[in-house]
Amino acid sequence: MVRQQIKFLVFFFLVVANLPAINAQRRHTYAFEKNIVLLDFTSSLGHYKERDFVSQRIPLFVGADIAVSEQLGFGIYGGWSQRTRKPAGYPPYDINYYYYGARFSWHFTKWLSDNTPIKLDRRNVDTYATIWGGRNLAKTIGFSLGASAGNGTVNQIGAFIGARIYTMYRVGVLVELGAGPFGVMNLGVCVKI
Repeated sequence: MVRQQIKFLVFFFLVVANLPAINAQRRHTYAFEKNIVLLDFTSSLGHYKERDFVSQRIPLFVGADIAVSEQLGFGIYGGWSQRTRKPAGYPPYDINYYYYGARFSWHFTKWLSDNTPIKLDRRNVDTYATIWGGRNLAKTIGFSLGASAGNGTVNQIGAFIGARIYTMYRVGVLVELGAGPFGVMNLGVCVKI
């Protein structure tokens, strides 16, 4: 399992590091424009609840998106979370969740400004709607028994809306609401390169 995680992380960072559109010296006019690469580091405040789960560690996610046009982006994401389950009559045990997948986003800040009374500063604000698909791998460890209690993999799809607000030239904050890979409200930090 650790080897798969290492392979995924190496693949993820090689993809991001070798994108031909990356040019750190280029000054971007808008928060989202063609050839910008966005890196997101997020966590979730809201998660899907089930009766038997008694605690959850802070979920951690990383994502990368590239702007393929002025309004469309494509990206990948990966993440981890852990929850403790306590079924009635059984000892508690932890479940590690590993998430990975792809996402497609429509960035509509320009559209809002051109077609509605809402006028946002495109240099500092990026609003978007995202559809995503991926996999969720659950690895259950029975700590009291010291052995693996089981694994499972689930295909997932969902959609959410979000906004990035750049407080500095390349660094900003983001919030996403909707059916995300691991929760219903994500908060994080974003960097454009």
